[in-house]
Amino acid sequence: MQTMRRQRKAGDYIILVVFLALGAFVGDLLGELLAPYAPILGRYGELGIAPVNFHLLHLVNFTFGISFRLNLIGALLGGLLAVFLWLK
Repeated sequence: MQTMRRQRKAGDYIILVVFLALGAFVGDLLGELLAPYAPILGRYGELGIAPVNFHLLHLVNFTFGISFRLNLIGALLGGLLAVFLWLK
C-alpha cells in the first residue's frame, strides 16, 4: 500500500519556526524551574551577534546587536517536542 505524503506549504514552515520559538521558550522556562532539582538543567548557552557600530558621515551612529541566552537542555527538549508536534 502506497502512502501519500502531505505537501508542505510556505505557511507550514512559518508555523514550524513559531513552534520552535515557543518550544525553546517553554523548555527554557521549565529548565529554570527544575534547575534546583537537576543541576544539568541550569546550564546556559548564548547565541547572538556582537554589537556592531555603523558610522554615516560622522552624523549618524547606528548600533546593532542581538543575543539570546537559552537553557541548553530545556531549549533542546522543547525544540524536539515542537518538531514532533509540527510533524503530526
